[in-house]
Amino acid sequence: MVFAAPRQLQSAVEARRLMRQAAPKPQAATCVSSEDWITKNVDLQKVRETWLGWYNAERTKRGLPAYRIEPQLNRTAALWSARSAVKGIMEHKRDGTTAYYDYGAIKSWFKHLGLEFKNVKSMTFTENIGRGPYSCKESDCTQKLLKAIRYSFDYYLAEEGKAYRPHFNAIVNPSFQMMGFGLAVKNGQYYLTAHFGTEIVSSPLQVCTVGG
Repeated sequence: MVFAAPRQLQSAVEARRLMRQAAPKPQAATCVSSEDWITKNVDLQKVRETWLGWYNAERTKRGLPAYRIEPQLNRTAALWSARSAVKGIMEHKRDGTTAYYDYGAIKSWFKHLGLEFKNVKSMTFTENIGRGPYSCKESDCTQKLLKAIRYSFDYYLAEEGKAYRPHFNAIVNPSFQMMGFGLAVKNGQYYLTAHFGTEIVSSPLQVCTVGG
């Protein structure tokens, strides 16, 4: 014997089916977070622009084209600075590696974040890092932070003429077109990362704008 479901039950089931059909489908992400570390009383945009200006002033002196800021590299640099601040150590080593600077491991790290770079005269990307003391309780700490991180830039610049000059080479590399800057502050220390690249040949999600 076959029993028909009560009409009231059939109506409820039909209503739920129609609601599921009408419900909005989950949307795929259209952008990724900038991952910027929020530093109290600091205008990060001004810090980035000033950092870029220091590099481009040196490049102009040498007849090199100016770097441009790349949001994707701002994001990767911000991620690495944040990771370093949390661990309390500034280094190039990716998880599971022991070499001071493992190009292959860093390349894989970038790829995991959606970034691959064009090979231009055996150049693709590089990473500079820096760490130093910083503290500020003023209402606007931007200039104080700039003064602190200028120490790292001057350290890079002082490598000119030395046999080992990876940071200076990043300043004057003719194959790189873009750079990004990330910063984190924790326990009286700043942790900065600068990423440089030739050209991004992959298609990563764009970095969300403020409020996006």
